[in-house]
Amino acid sequence: MKNSATIESLKGMRFGAMATELERQLQDPATYAHMGFEERVALLVDAEWNSRQNNKLIRCIREARFAEPGAAVEDIEYYEDRHLDKAQLLRFTTCDFISKGHHIIFKGASGNGKTYLACAMGNAACRKLLSVRYIRLPELLEELSLAQAAGELKKAIKSYQKYDLLILDEWLIRCLTPQESYNLLEVIEARCNKGSMIFCTQYEPGDWYERLHPNSEERSAIAEAILDRIIHNAYDKTLRNVPTNTWELFYSKFCTENNLYSVKTTFAQFILPIILQSSHTFSTQITEFAFTTVHKILADDNMCYYEWDKLSKLLPNVAWYNSWDKCKRLRKAAKMRNYNIAF
Repeated sequence: MKNSATIESLKGMRFGAMATELERQLQDPATYAHMGFEERVALLVDAEWNSRQNNKLIRCIREARFAEPGAAVEDIEYYEDRHLDKAQLLRFTTCDFISKGHHIIFKGASGNGKTYLACAMGNAACRKLLSVRYIRLPELLEELSLAQAAGELKKAIKSYQKYDLLILDEWLIRCLTPQESYNLLEVIEARCNKGSMIFCTQYEPGDWYERLHPNSEERSAIAEAILDRIIHNAYDKTLRNVPTNTWELFYSKFCTENNLYSVKTTFAQFILPIILQSSHTFSTQITEFAFTTVHKILADDNMCYYEWDKLSKLLPNVAWYNSWDKCKRLRKAAKMRNYNIAF
């Protein structure tokens, strides 16, 4: 009776793991009979400590809002043609760059894994119970704009100041307006002495000025201030595209007659956005497979909202009275890129 009361008291004080461990010891007295009092108490404390650390980790990952929550450094594929420095990436996972206030720039064409690498670094930081936040730059700019309209810009900027690591994906994917550049400067300035940032971009730092300040006829102190706070304090890592022959290997692996239909459709939805954005020339076999498979998915209305939202941003618009026709937009995209696809 006394033991039951103790267990309930532990649960009431939110020591759930300790209560569970005590119940385990009471149910198996023979196993723990040879242990002294201090050893058994240590087991109770360790159980509670490990449980709380695991809960903190789960909470850190959830609050980070990663685009790739399952990204892990252990799963990074070091293809020779990508020129990834494994030793350097492993050093990044120690999070020493965060403690020193340095930044990382992952640079390369679309589809080469910048987002995955950034999320893997973010997950490594979460494992050390550091606070992390992932966000696409277009979403951040929209959030700041709405906050400014509501008179809460300072509050929004302060909310991004608290993170140990801020990951900005799709960095300068489009040119910024003067107001957007100023708001972005305020966020970066607020973080100067508060933590680190990871930037995922398709553009060389030398091209950033023109995207921060498209009006090149005038000098922009704001654009210069942003660049000064980032470039001189960052590790610049250029990523290579996965070579075209690698996509051929993936195709031959995932798209054989023996593979399930779901495997083929997953691969088609994965590679089509890469084809639409890449400057590389893919084989006729792969492009025709990707377009026709996705076309059938759209015709059957079987594409989930998330996949369509991602794909629709890469497709050309059609006349308003045909805007509902997803297949028409896909066919127009193929035609614009001179792909002769037999839909």
